[in-house]
Amino acid sequence: MKGLGVSSGIGRGKAALLLSDGHLAVPRRKLKKNEVKSELERFENALLETERELAELHSIVEKRIGPSEAAIFSAQITLARDPMLVSDVLDAVTKQRLNIEASLTDVVARAAKMIAELNDPLIQERSADIRDVGRRILTVLMREHSGQSVIVPEGSVVVATELLPSVTAHLQFQGVKALVTELGSKTSHAAILARSMNIPYVVGVEGAASKIRHGDDLIVDGTSGEVIINPNTSLDQYYGKLEAKLEIRQEALQEFSSLSSTTRDGVLVQLSANVAKLEEVESALQCGSDGVGLCRTEFLFMGQDKFPTEEEQFQFYKGMAEIAKPYGVVIRVLDLGADKM
Repeated sequence: MKGLGVSSGIGRGKAALLLSDGHLAVPRRKLKKNEVKSELERFENALLETERELAELHSIVEKRIGPSEAAIFSAQITLARDPMLVSDVLDAVTKQRLNIEASLTDVVARAAKMIAELNDPLIQERSADIRDVGRRILTVLMREHSGQSVIVPEGSVVVATELLPSVTAHLQFQGVKALVTELGSKTSHAAILARSMNIPYVVGVEGAASKIRHGDDLIVDGTSGEVIINPNTSLDQYYGKLEAKLEIRQEALQEFSSLSSTTRDGVLVQLSANVAKLEEVESALQCGSDGVGLCRTEFLFMGQDKFPTEEEQFQFYKGMAEIAKPYGVVIRVLDLGADKM
């Protein structure tokens, strides 16, 4: 697939699909024996929360529209506790030791497919209800980590439709090998972050979020803008050698980081970093930065659905100052313009 490289370098790893709300695509992993009980408790809590939300929807629709229109939500409450559906999910968790999100997704998909294939049109309609209920329960389960850091598995290539500032503020970049998105530009927040962290990034890859599957092997060339899905052995070896050459070049450049940024006629130029996240300060100092010349404060605000408290802001700025010490940190007055919702 072809796009525009906005942060150079070669990145190879497994695709981690990021949904539009900032969640990773449904995680799938094998549970340890001691994790089964807590996973079952998560499922029960998600069912209770789903029932509460559906009851609230029933009440709202009944008042605003009428009882017959609200009946669908009563039916969905019953469906959420369907004995066969619940039993199959519990079996997948306890016997297959599959995490609850993957168990629920698999069971709902099978049940919806089976019902959709029946001859009775009225029964076929229940297929959509099952998918909707499954989606509601899954949303509750995925919401547990909402507002917290999005931690992708080590060595992953993050794939998304778009990396909005609210999502990149939560994304932990350590261990991320590359970024691939359908939308974006060289001046986007995500592109600036990627370049500051030396992470290859390709934007404008049409259909990336739908054609690339969670877990696919990817090679991302941030210079040419090419993204290769499930490469053959020869391609993998070629890019492996290219990646090694780039690493050697990067190490050679690193030797200059300790030199003073002084012109030939003896003028000292202070080179400071433009940062938005604490981990960027570490990276900047390793490259020889004279501290933080601009702390982009909007990231602290755009990364959540409420204003950070005074204490949260203090801890963030304090953390940055401690990392940058003995160099200074320039904190920008909050920049919330018309381009930032």
